[in-house]
This record gives sequence, C-alpha cells and structure tokens, in this order.
Amino acid sequence: MTRWIIHEYAEIGSTQDEIRRVIDGETRENSAACPSPAHPKIVVRADKQTAGRGRANNVWRSEEGNFFATFALAFPQNDPEFLKNAANYSFVAALSVSESLKSFLDDAAPYHGPAKLENSPHIQHKWPNDVLINGQKIAGILIEIYDPYILIGVGVNLAHAPALPGSLSPNSTSNSPSPAATASLPATALSHYAAPPPPSVFLRILSAQLDHFCGVLQHDGFAAIRSLWLKNAYGIGGPVTVRTPHEVFTGEFKDLEPDGALRVFDPAQQKIRKIYSADIFFNEAQDAADH
Repeated sequence: MTRWIIHEYAEIGSTQDEIRRVIDGETRENSAACPSPAHPKIVVRADKQTAGRGRANNVWRSEEGNFFATFALAFPQNDPEFLKNAANYSFVAALSVSESLKSFLDDAAPYHGPAKLENSPHIQHKWPNDVLINGQKIAGILIEIYDPYILIGVGVNLAHAPALPGSLSPNSTSNSPSPAATASLPATALSHYAAPPPPSVFLRILSAQLDHFCGVLQHDGFAAIRSLWLKNAYGIGGPVTVRTPHEVFTGEFKDLEPDGALRVFDPAQQKIRKIYSADIFFNEAQDAADH
C-alpha cells in the first residue's frame, strides 16, 4: 500500500492552502515524461492554524490540541466518473473519523472527563459533512478539488470545544451567513469523554482509517459506504429544515439517494425531493426558528 507523505507544522495559515503549495511544488518538479503525481497520497497537519476555514469559507476555530489536517488523494487513473462522485469522499471521511474516535471512546471507562454522562457517547453522522457525539459537533469535513487531487480537510475537537456564538436561523436565505454562526449544533470535544491523544498520534490513526474506507469504496462501491454511514445517521426519520439561497422548506429526512443526496419528503409538494447542497437543520432548527 502506498504510504502517506506527511508534512507537519507548528503553525501555518491553513492546511488547505499549504497542501496546495506542496502540490504545486511537486508539479513543478515532475517532468512532462511522468505526468502522474509523484506522490498519490499527501497530508498536511498543523498544531495551529491562523486562517482555518470550513465549508462555504466559514471560519474554523483552531485551538491548539485539536486536530487540523488536509489529505490529498490523487485522482485514480482511468476513472472518468471520479470527479462527478467526488462528494462520496465526505462520507468516506466521516466513517474514518468515526472509527478513529471509537478507538479512544472504547477505552474511556477509567477516564473521568469534565462531562459526567448518564449515557455512553454515541457517534453520529450529520449530512453532509459533520460528525457528532450525542448530538454535539466534534468534527467537520471539507471536500475540494485541486487537479489532479481531491482534498479532504478534517477538523476534530480533540482537546477543546470552541464556543459557537449564536446560531443561524433556518429562515435566512443569505448567501453569506455569519461564519461563526453557521453551526447551530453545540460543540463538544473528545476530552469530554476520554483522554485525548496528541494530534500527531490521531493523524496516524486517521490516515489508516482513510486507507481502509477508501479501499471499501474502491472494492465494494459507494453502496457499502452509504450503508455504513446510515447506521449512525443523525436525524433520520425526523423533521428537517432545508435552507438554500432560494428557499426554505421543512420536511422529513427519509434516506440517502444511491449517490449520497439527501432524500427529504416535502409535505407541501407531497413528494420526495433530492437535496445535493443546502444548509440542513434538524430538531435544533425548530428551536432556532422559535427564538
């Protein structure tokens, strides 16, 4: 198996920007006689980011002790459908993060963190790009294309749960919501449930899990990834508010399409609607709308 080329820094602007610089440097060094990427798997991790960002260029707060990295996977050769299905890697990354966290949560019994829980921690996947524990956000994922790579940005709250000042109303249709307020769910951290690892250790575990689930995608197809993701889908079967730049509607989260789109039953139109890109609010959306 091809190994990851790892670049680690004490402080940079953002791992997304830095990995582009790494790729550009490799492209300049690569000769025309060898057009394929010299390194098909690259990762950039930083102890601290000064300009971290998430989906829709929202600010990602980067507190030391948490995990910030961007993974670059070279496009597979002879796969004309790859770019069309690139969003599948958000589900691959969510499963990889989940399994990485489970390796610490499974050993959490002797540890008594700041959150004294009556219930054991339950990992959940929130469409399209978040990982939760007990309904609180612990990780976010950002998928981007930088030819000839797909970039998978991952932020995980290992040691700290940054405060989220305010929430975004599902009734807003602004194209530029307040960056710090786009996540209506409260944040949590692994340290609330178990002794968190150093980010450098978490990187090795997550890299191995990405290898595993990329292998599942390659050999068993997206149907296998979709099935695994749905086992811990947050909000399935319940109300969901869908907010796009053009409309807001509330329906029921029914399922995922075979390509990963959200299937929402719209009672106003009496039909299933396929959602490919939107801000999604579950029960917390109703709370936000009521205040």
